[in-house]
Amino acid sequence: MARCAAEITDADVERVIVKTLEETPKNATHWSTRSMAVATGMSQSAISRIWRAFALAPRRTQTTLLSTDPLFIDKVPGCGRRARGIRS
Repeated sequence: MARCAAEITDADVERVIVKTLEETPKNATHWSTRSMAVATGMSQSAISRIWRAFALAPRRTQTTLLSTDPLFIDKVPGCGRRARGIRS
């Protein structure tokens, strides 16, 4: 069942980012919001919001480097927990 934005945790965000950057879906070259939503059990809108917040575009990305800083999410401008509507 789809979850509302208020239920997206930092762990959910991390899981989507890691899956986006480190895996590819079966029978496809890149993730779509629909395929990622099915793979994670989240809504397509939630996936879209997460990708937009972190400027991820799997269809246009060959390689993406992401900070290993554990506070990366909090440091991204305009992507604080409240700005994203995400609770810990």
